[in-house]
Amino acid sequence: MELYQNTYVKILLDNVHRIIEMAWSAQAPEMEDEDFKQIFLTYAALTEQYNPMALLVHNQSVPYVVRPHLQEWLDQNITPRTIQAGLNFVAIVVVGNDILAKVASELLMQEPNTRKLQTRFFDDVAVARKWLIVQTGLLLKK
Repeated sequence: MELYQNTYVKILLDNVHRIIEMAWSAQAPEMEDEDFKQIFLTYAALTEQYNPMALLVHNQSVPYVVRPHLQEWLDQNITPRTIQAGLNFVAIVVVGNDILAKVASELLMQEPNTRKLQTRFFDDVAVARKWLIVQTGLLLKK
């Protein structure tokens, strides 16, 4: 189910498996900081509304590299809200061999709040989705 869309991102929800998905568009690298923050404020509100257990993040082409000041902002302003809403797992799909995008994502996942999430990196959306479905299924059975 589509929850939100703008020029840079589409946010979807798989309610059966409780996975929220951020699919970034080819225009994402053109985002200003305020666009980025507004998208993540919307994402946080949606996690509070729908209580997903997992997040799947991927892009269609050129990745958006999250700069250090935005990594810190996410960790302080967004991650605590999403954890409180029930988020446990994150799958990040890095397209191709974009080392810069992967390093930036790995650095973000080392922020104090964000490291509380179980995170894995993938190079294939289908494999990432399958991992999240297994993880959320295990939690739902408990």
